[in-house]
Amino acid sequence: MQRLRMFLLGGFFLCIAFIAMASFQGDLLNAGIESDGINVTIPNGNLTLTTGNLVLSAGDQTLTGDTTQVGDLTLTGDVTTTGDVTMNSGDLTLSDGDVAVTGNTALTGTLGVTGAVATTGAVTLNSGNLYLSSGALSVTGNMNWTGRTKITPTTVSVTSPTVTFSCVAGSIFVITTDESQTGFYPTNGTVGQICTFIGTSDSATVQFDDGTSMALSGNATLGVGDTLTVFCDSAEHWVELAEGAN
Repeated sequence: MQRLRMFLLGGFFLCIAFIAMASFQGDLLNAGIESDGINVTIPNGNLTLTTGNLVLSAGDQTLTGDTTQVGDLTLTGDVTTTGDVTMNSGDLTLSDGDVAVTGNTALTGTLGVTGAVATTGAVTLNSGNLYLSSGALSVTGNMNWTGRTKITPTTVSVTSPTVTFSCVAGSIFVITTDESQTGFYPTNGTVGQICTFIGTSDSATVQFDDGTSMALSGNATLGVGDTLTVFCDSAEHWVELAEGAN
């Protein structure tokens, strides 16, 4: 009986050893996978996720080579890379933490940002769109465009006797009114903001007056296609940059 127990126990450990050896054959073995029971190190080769997700619930991921991702990458920590990061498909979602890149980041899809993006180098979009749903894009270097810049104008409809409108949601404003009025001026401006106002009617014109809220070369009456461009130099005060009588 004692010999039978020793035989069965030895067979059990032999099976465990065989499974462990079989689990690290092929590419993993060739990559020189090293593990101390806590950390896993790949001295050479690439980590490729064909399907599925790579989830870091805690800790940081440090990359010194290239990472190819075809699925979704969800990070709650920090990612630091000195190489290139290529997203063939899938999404990169940062719930928390920072992404620090000292190399190049190439995007062929869409980058959605809800926070702040700060760059001291160059940002290149080969294709796709860059969307900022909130936050700010801060650039201390240069931004180079090889395509066109498109600004969607904001339509403002004013009904007499109202002569004010908010400029918080845009930079180019197409203004319509039910009848000709004087004393127009924008509100809710931010210091440093530049706005252009465009008239739409010769029978219902809008007139911006030179005075307390606006420093103009003179009263500006906007008919069809006429424009006025102003700069916000202090809270609720605007300075004329240009006027076009078209």
